[in-house]
Amino acid sequence: MIRPVRRTSGWVRPSATPTWAVVLLAAFLVLLLPGTADAHAVLKSSDPTDGQVLAQAPRTITATFNEAISLAPKGNMLLDSAGRPVPADIRSVNDTVVYTPASTLAEGTYIVSWRVISADTHPVGGGISFSVGKPSASSVAVPTQVADREVNLLRIGAEVLRYGGVLGFAGLTAFGLFIAEPSVRRSATFARRVRRVRDALAAAAVFGAAALVPLVKLWQDGAGVGDLFSASLWPAALSTAPAAAAALLAAGTVIALVAVRRELPVVAAAGAALALGSLAVVGHTRVYGPGWLVLAADLLHLATAALWFGGLLGLCLLFLPDPDHRVAEVASAVGRFSGAALWLVAGLGASAVLLWWRIADSVDGLWTTGYGRLVLVKLVLVLAVIGVAAWNRYRLVPSVLSGPRRQDTLGALRRTVGIEAAGLAVVVAVTGVLVSQTPREEVAAAPAATAPSPSAGPKTLTAAVGDGKATMVISPGKRGVNALQLSLVDGKGVPLVPHETPELSVRLPAYELGPFKKPLSTTGKGTYEATVDFPLDGTWTVTLVVRLSEFESPVVSQKVVIP
Repeated sequence: MIRPVRRTSGWVRPSATPTWAVVLLAAFLVLLLPGTADAHAVLKSSDPTDGQVLAQAPRTITATFNEAISLAPKGNMLLDSAGRPVPADIRSVNDTVVYTPASTLAEGTYIVSWRVISADTHPVGGGISFSVGKPSASSVAVPTQVADREVNLLRIGAEVLRYGGVLGFAGLTAFGLFIAEPSVRRSATFARRVRRVRDALAAAAVFGAAALVPLVKLWQDGAGVGDLFSASLWPAALSTAPAAAAALLAAGTVIALVAVRRELPVVAAAGAALALGSLAVVGHTRVYGPGWLVLAADLLHLATAALWFGGLLGLCLLFLPDPDHRVAEVASAVGRFSGAALWLVAGLGASAVLLWWRIADSVDGLWTTGYGRLVLVKLVLVLAVIGVAAWNRYRLVPSVLSGPRRQDTLGALRRTVGIEAAGLAVVVAVTGVLVSQTPREEVAAAPAATAPSPSAGPKTLTAAVGDGKATMVISPGKRGVNALQLSLVDGKGVPLVPHETPELSVRLPAYELGPFKKPLSTTGKGTYEATVDFPLDGTWTVTLVVRLSEFESPVVSQKVVIP
């Protein structure tokens, strides 16, 4: 409960924080939003398997994922070893891409390339190779289908506008309705400032969401900005999840703005909740389970971030010169907001940890992936803002209310609240970039052109595995089919037998190929072998998972340049 605060003209009891409104917001969104998918689009299996040599030509080739997918317009093809397209019917059936060659495949190596759209709107590309009869002497690189740099930058910018606009709009609406409602009624100047900033944030949110509708489609299709006015783009873009999210955001924004002007606070809160919920319609949290838990955490994360960010914007406006405001009144508003912020911080931290756990499913990913490093940056920024907020709450606000130099302290409070708001603005910008990244994805390796000059010959890779060491020898160490020998030893050099057969996979980040699992066969105590096909040259990533015990399973990755 918030205590009454002392003013020179007597006691004033500020309005209580509308807990019921927050509960209503969360319940409204839970009922409103559709169910979530259970996982991210990842290749589960293919038939033929990668690198397989078939005695007879297959009638169909399939690539099966762990969720329902749809085909991107470009990037799905069947190629021969010379890179020429092989006529084939390509279609998606629920979670599977099916390739049906128009005629019987001749002897040689073939590359299957796919580009599919997962449930979180992210495009996923990859491919496998297989051979009929015997492998070809060489094969060409798979053509990549990725959005150009301009499309990606515009998409990220639109995400920042959408996130910043929605969070600021919803939070500032709640601030004006509940935290600073007496000031809004008493001061026409303050009410006008709140209205202008709120309307500007609403416009930014709607513009960002509308811009994302075609930009996401261009990104998924691997198209450029020049295709923005293509006749075929808009009908397809308007039937996607980003279009639904934009419509939801626009509807909620209009409802909230109209209700505020007609002084209907409950309806306005529901409209702001509707706009805020549009952020959870698409994105990473829509494809990880359990759905109810991730959705609840996502909504809590969004609500706390909006109330905090919008509240700070409101406080900054409250600090601007206004003859209708008094020192104690401003300090009282800061105190009310700071009391609510304690719960906001707890909710923000709890939801952020839960979302990372369910989305990234990794601890070391915090510092080994681009997505994780952005999460760390966001965490550091939030902790810094918390420190400033604590200083305001426990140091400056009491001094303004009862200290001897109230005007000077109020100036200091004004500056620190501005710093707090600026810090949260940066957090919002980082969030806009974060949602455009792919979780559980390693940072792409440097292009082959920047790697050391490769040469054909056996490649030896070594890595620490617990207290021991893993040594992998790849021969002949060039494009095509290779033999991989793995040996494991403990810290004393004695052959190491793990808890179960290690897991081996390879991927080519530059072309978004893989990861492809390669089964290992035991050849002796602590020694294994596998057949690995490198259909393309470039810098490959070889990943090894060694289960040393029931509770210890280190993962090591090494890069190898295949000429």
